Amino acid sequence: METNVLLTTVPRAMEESVGYSYLAATRWEAIAGLASPRGFVKKLKAIAWESRRHVDTRIKLKLQNDIELNPGPSLAEERKRQRACRKRKRQEKIVKTTKERVDKMKGKIKLMTWNVQKASIDFPRGCRFVEILRYIQKTSVKIVFLSEITSREQGILWIKSRELFGVVVYGRKTAIFLRDDWTEDWEKQGCQQWISDRVVAVKVGKHRLVACYQPIWGKNEGEMRKYREDLEEQLILKRRNEWLIIGGDFNSQVGGRDSRVETDTCGRYGLGRTNAAGKDLIHWMEINNL
Repeated sequence: METNVLLTTVPRAMEESVGYSYLAATRWEAIAGLASPRGFVKKLKAIAWESRRHVDTRIKLKLQNDIELNPGPSLAEERKRQRACRKRKRQEKIVKTTKERVDKMKGKIKLMTWNVQKASIDFPRGCRFVEILRYIQKTSVKIVFLSEITSREQGILWIKSRELFGVVVYGRKTAIFLRDDWTEDWEKQGCQQWISDRVVAVKVGKHRLVACYQPIWGKNEGEMRKYREDLEEQLILKRRNEWLIIGGDFNSQVGGRDSRVETDTCGRYGLGRTNAAGKDLIHWMEINNL
């Protein structure tokens, strides 16, 4: 009889939410005496808890269906974000590569070639040349090959100040600038130099440094012949245990790899197309095994 009372107290909402068949089966078990009243109450509590969980699930599903989802960034914004990401990665790669190159350059020669465009080394017209030295002072370059300078004569210019210590060995059209320890080594070894109008050379330790300024090709054959003779003289004087470094302005264009004949003299990179002066320069370097 107690079982019938418990059965009548089951709410109708629970029957609808849980399902009539499952609840009816539970009633039949209780009426048939297969389940005790205490066990039947536990089953009812479990049914109530299960129904509440299903209701919560239905509410969540309804909220998901009723509320419009965030569509996210548009296609243009996504492409813009991807471009910014790629740009940032490229910059990080450049910074990393630069640091690796700086680490590799430690203990190696740092040099530079510079066409100064008719800057005068003579006093009192050498104000522009002083500005050039001040710029070099801010860098860590130890050797500078200067081309297209103007000077009335050849000579050596010593620079001794608190900020800069160096020497300029110059001709009428080109010069070499040494600074700091390179200047000291060159002075200790006897200041060996070879000076002509367009070719200037010095020897520091096992390094033979040659600065040159080539005449315009096809304009003055006599001047070109004299220039090549002065330059080839340094090739003859070079010993086997010496390093030959030639820097300057050759007034020629060797061009990119696609515009010239394949050769071991030039590297893979270049700009523009090869002109007549560039072909002549490549031929001259091949003859002299440069």
